[in-house]
Amino acid sequence: MGQLGNDPIAKLKARELDLRAMNDERKAEDADQRLNLDKMKAMMAQENNEDKLDQNEELAKLRADTSIEKTILSKTIPSAPKMEGMPGNVAIIRNKR
Repeated sequence: MGQLGNDPIAKLKARELDLRAMNDERKAEDADQRLNLDKMKAMMAQENNEDKLDQNEELAKLRADTSIEKTILSKTIPSAPKMEGMPGNVAIIRNKR
């Protein structure tokens, strides 16, 4: 600024350039922060999707195991004769694991 002397227009132009540079720097920082936030959101969404896939896979295995056990039980437990007027017989068998 010392080289500008007493020229008020030159001082105004220099100040305007400084303000523009500060504004550009702030915009660049804001853009970096938005980019980092977007990256973090994407990573969290990917983690959530992976967790859901793992959970769905586990549930599918449990359903398959249940279906297999039901099939085995239906083949191994003889059908009990039905008594008239009585609701169907229910047998509960628990596996010890």
